[in-house]
Order: sequence, then structure tokens, then C-alpha cells
Amino acid sequence: MVVNTLQANVRVQRSSVAIITVVVTIAAYARLAALPGSPGTWVAVPFLVALATTDWQVRRLPTPLIYAALASVLVVDSLAAVVAHEGRFLLLGSLGMIVEWAWWRLLKGVYGEQLGWGDVRLGALVGLVIGAWGLLAVLTALFFAMLAASAYGIVKGARYRLPLGTFLIVGALVVILIGPAPFTRVVW
Repeated sequence: MVVNTLQANVRVQRSSVAIITVVVTIAAYARLAALPGSPGTWVAVPFLVALATTDWQVRRLPTPLIYAALASVLVVDSLAAVVAHEGRFLLLGSLGMIVEWAWWRLLKGVYGEQLGWGDVRLGALVGLVIGAWGLLAVLTALFFAMLAASAYGIVKGARYRLPLGTFLIVGALVVILIGPAPFTRVVW
């Protein structure tokens, strides 16, 4: 009886995660369709959603998936720089990647094993994607990520293992849903 109940709960959780994944992806693409911006952002959304759901479920961020996302976004933004002469997305995204990677690397040095390397790598990806809209966009994504993570940590308690990567992606998706307009007025 208890096993059947647990299996039913797992099926409900997986179904909920699948539904949320589809809804978030559609919402992000619907918003991106109305915005000018980095073509790399279009490529990054499915990776970000897959990474968020993976981190939420198993508390791990697969390095090959992060590297595939980084490579994909860099290739697409590089092609846009060459073909469409839109080099600013690549330049600003690269700066955002460096800034956010450095931030999470610093925190990894401070907190040690409490912060995973996947979160540091994911920070680079989020910085690359959101950095195309400027430093203010990167800082706003960090703010929303930390706000959501803090609220979740307060609700769950201090002993609960926090899926930080999921919240980093939530911050990035909030910035994507806001759009670049408020951020592009302020240049790095």
C-alpha cells in the first residue's frame, strides 16, 4: 500500500514537472518572438529548461549538457556576428559569461563543497545568454535567482539541499520574460 502511494506521488511529480517545463518553454519562446535580441537566447531556452528540471529532480547539473549549451550559444552568436554583423551580442554575452563565472567561482572558493561546480558552469551559461542585454540584465537575473532561492530555503529549512541551478535559471527566465528594453538603456 505504501509503495503504491509513493509510486503514484512520483508519477504526479514527474507529470507536474513535464507540464511546467512545456509551459515555461512556450512562454519564453512567445516572449522572445516579440523581442529583438541574441539568436543564442533562442538556442539556450531548451537547454536552460532541461537543466532546471534536471537540477530540481536530482540536484545535479550534467556538465556535458552545460558545455553543449555553451558551445551552441557561442556558435550561433558567432554566426550572427559574422553573417548579420551583430557582434555586440557575442561581445556582451562573453563579458556576461566572464562576470557571472567569476562571481560563482569566487563563491565556490568561499563556500567550498556547499556549492557545486555545476552551478559555477551554469553561471557562465546564464551570463552568456543574459549578458547579451548588458550588465544590468545579469545583475537582475542574479537578484531574482537569489530572491527565489532564499524564499525556497526559508520555506524548506536550512538542512534541505537547495537546487541552486534551478533558481539561477529562474532568474534568467524572469529577465527573458521582462525583455531587453529596461536593460539596454544602461550599457556595461
